[in-house]
Amino acid sequence: MDPFPYKPPQTADERKTFKYTLPATIGESLDPKLVDAYVQQWNVNIQQEVVKQIVLSASYVGSKGTHQPMLRELNPAIFGPGATLANVDARRIYAPSLVSISDYESIGASSYPSRVVPGMRMGGHMGHEQVTVRNLEVIDVDTEDNVLAVKGAVPGPNGGYVLVRRAKR
Repeated sequence: MDPFPYKPPQTADERKTFKYTLPATIGESLDPKLVDAYVQQWNVNIQQEVVKQIVLSASYVGSKGTHQPMLRELNPAIFGPGATLANVDARRIYAPSLVSISDYESIGASSYPSRVVPGMRMGGHMGHEQVTVRNLEVIDVDTEDNVLAVKGAVPGPNGGYVLVRRAKR
């Protein structure tokens, strides 16, 4: 028996009438490359009797942690005027649809110099800059539905704004 009997809406009518539970809470996601963390500890102690009943002692104690888990919030609350603890979920990037989304990654280390290895693949920010694509061909203009058919790659997200103008050359 299926403990989660969810069946996604199949037709367009079912999708229009389907009620999603909002805000959706996504628990914690785990990186598929998550590696078990481990800690190494060591100590070295050297003692030498310099003169009768006087001992010179030198010690070193160290530890090193590898693949320490790091929790990263993927949907942080943006700080601004009027920000309080009461409206944290309303200030999130993907609000009101999603609240906290956290991700565990095993990139951290706990010994000197405790830095991330160069070339480590991590999340970033892409797509915020304005991009100009030239020489795209307008194939069709439908004024009834406000649709412009363009041949070629149009940058940007679905539902984003596109500025179309004549080429200067």
